[in-house]
Amino acid sequence: MTAIEPRRWLPAYVALGSNLDDPRLQVERAMQELAALPQTCCLLRSALYRSRPLGPVQQPDFINAVAGLLTELDPAALLAQLQQL
Repeated sequence: MTAIEPRRWLPAYVALGSNLDDPRLQVERAMQELAALPQTCCLLRSALYRSRPLGPVQQPDFINAVAGLLTELDPAALLAQLQQL
C-alpha cells in the first residue's frame, strides 16, 4: 500500500516590474493574477516602488514590487504558470 504524501507548500518570491502602458496598473493586475494561480496562495506583497531605468536608452521609470507566495507547484510548473501571465 502506498502512503499518501501530505500537501507540501513551498515559499516562492516573485519580482514584478513594468515601465510601459500604465505600469502601476500592469503591476496591480499581475498581483491579482498571481493570487489566482492554481495550487498557490499569495500571502504577502510589497509596496509599489518607482525606479529609474539603467543604461543609455531613454525610457520611462519602472514600477516594481515583490509578491510572497506559498505554492504546491514544483519550480518548473510555477515558472510555466508565471510565463503565461
